[in-house]
Amino acid sequence: MTITFHTDDSDTALGFNLKYKAGTFLTTTTEISNGLNCGSSLLSASTSTWRYLSSPGYPSYNNNMDCKWKISAPDGYKIKVEIIVLSVEYGATCAFDYLLFSDGSSSFATQLGKYCDGPRNVVSSSYAMTITFHTDGSRTDRGFSLKYMARTSGVNGLKCGRSLLNASTSTWRHLSSPGFPNYNKVHHIILCMDYKWTISAPAGYKIKADIKVLSLEYEATCARDYLLFSDGSSSYGTKLGKYCNGTRDVVSSSNAMTITFHTDGSVTGRGFSLIYMARMSGCGTDEEMNEYETKYIDSPNYPLHYPNNADCSWTISTDVKGYVIHVKAVHFYLERDSPCSYDYVQLYDVTGTYEYSLGRWCGSNGPDTQSTGMSMKVRFHSDISSTFDFTGFRLAFTAGEPTSSASFTPNVGGIIGGVFGGIVGVAFVTCCCCGICPMKKSTTNDQSQGNRSREANLNTVYTVSVYNYPPTTATTQHDMNTPPPAYSEVVKDDPPPYCQVVQLSYIQPVVTSSPNCAYQVIDNPAGPS
Repeated sequence: MTITFHTDDSDTALGFNLKYKAGTFLTTTTEISNGLNCGSSLLSASTSTWRYLSSPGYPSYNNNMDCKWKISAPDGYKIKVEIIVLSVEYGATCAFDYLLFSDGSSSFATQLGKYCDGPRNVVSSSYAMTITFHTDGSRTDRGFSLKYMARTSGVNGLKCGRSLLNASTSTWRHLSSPGFPNYNKVHHIILCMDYKWTISAPAGYKIKADIKVLSLEYEATCARDYLLFSDGSSSYGTKLGKYCNGTRDVVSSSNAMTITFHTDGSVTGRGFSLIYMARMSGCGTDEEMNEYETKYIDSPNYPLHYPNNADCSWTISTDVKGYVIHVKAVHFYLERDSPCSYDYVQLYDVTGTYEYSLGRWCGSNGPDTQSTGMSMKVRFHSDISSTFDFTGFRLAFTAGEPTSSASFTPNVGGIIGGVFGGIVGVAFVTCCCCGICPMKKSTTNDQSQGNRSREANLNTVYTVSVYNYPPTTATTQHDMNTPPPAYSEVVKDDPPPYCQVVQLSYIQPVVTSSPNCAYQVIDNPAGPS
C-alpha cells in the first residue's frame, strides 16, 4: 500500500494520525464476486453444500491482477473444485491469463493444475487448497466461475476428478497419493477412489515417471488397488503399465502420460510416491554401485512391451579399485534380425572419455559378460516397427572382481608361459637327479679324486634334491641306535650329503635338512673366531 499526504498553500489543520498492521482479510464470496476484493482471502468449504467463487467483476475482469483465495476444509476432508466457466486469454502454456490450483495453503505448494480454458475438476490431497487468478496487461475476457465443496475421500465412490500437470525439462517434480503416507484419519481407510493425473511435456520430449514408493493392497493381477499408466492424455490410451507393488520406471512414447490411481473398498496401504520429468531420450540414468551390490535395469514399461523409437542409455560404474561390472540377462526378448539392427542392447567398455563396444544383443539371447574396467555403458534402441509381441529385458549388474569367462579371449601368452615354465622345471629336477646319483656311488678308495673334488668344491654352493624313501626296519633301528657322524668326519673326503653346502667363511654355518628338505642354518661354534 502507498499512502500520499498532500497539502496546498492555504489553511492548515491538525493533520492525521493512523495505525497499520499486516494481516489477512476475510470476506464473503458475494463481495469477491462483485470485485470488492482481490487480496489473499480465506474461504471455508462446506461439507454439505456447494459454494461458489468467480473472478472479480465477472463476467468481465481487469488487467494486471493476482488474486489469491485459500480454501480450507475440516480435518479428514479434501476440497473438490468444479470449474463451470473459464474464459480468459488463451496461450499454449497458459502464460498470459490463467487459473492456478496449488495443493495446500500456499501458492508455492505442489501444483494441482494451471488452466486457461475449458471446464474441469480439481481435487486437493489434503484439507487445504490455494487458487490464484492471474491476468497480464493485454486483452481480457469473461473470467471464471467455479464451485467448491469439502468431500470425504472416496465415500460413495466419489470420482476425484482429473488434474493437469506439467513436466519440467530440468528438475524432477513429485506426485503422491492423497494423504501419503498416512491413511484418512477420520474414515480410517481411503475407499473407492479413482484419481487421474495427466502429465504433459513440451513437443519432442517424453515423460519419465520413477516410482519411489508403491504400497497398495497386493493381488497377482492388480485388480483391487493399482497405479495405471496410460500413453497419452487419456486413461483409455495404450497401457504402459499397471502396478500394485515394487519400484520401477515408466516412460511414455509421446509428450503426454495419464496416471490413474484406483483403490477398492477393502485393505489399504501407504499409497504411492513418484517423481516425473520431461526427458529428451525418454529413459536412462547413471548408476553408482558399491561392492558386490546388484542393481537391475529394465526396458521401458517392462515386463510389458517396450515403446517404439526408444533410445535409452545407462552408465553403470563402481569406485572400488580393481573391480569390474558384471552383467547377466535375467529376462531378454527383443525383436530379432541377423545383424541386430532393429531393436538391440549394446554394451560398451568405458575408460575415461573412450568407449569400446563389448557386443550387441537381440532376440532371446541376452548378454552374460563383464567390463574390463570400472565402468560400463548400456544402450537400448528400438525402431519404428511394432513391439507388441516383445517384452523387453531385465539386466542384473554386479560390481566385483574380474572372473574368467568364455565370452573373453583367453590369455594365450600366459598359457604358453606357464607350459614353458613347467617344462623347464621338470628338466631342472631331472638334471639334479642325474647329478647326485653318481655322487652317492663314490667310495673312499678313490682318495685322489675325492681330494681334488673337495678342493674344487670348497668354493662351490650345491643345491640337490633329497629323496625320502621309506626306510627298512633294520635301517630304522640302526639309525635310532647310532649317533650321526661328526662334522669333521663328513667333510674330510667327499662333499657332505646335505641339501646345501655354503661357502666357508670366518663363521661357518652348519646347514641341515628337515624331512621335507627345508633348510635350517645353525652357527658352527667350532669355526674360527
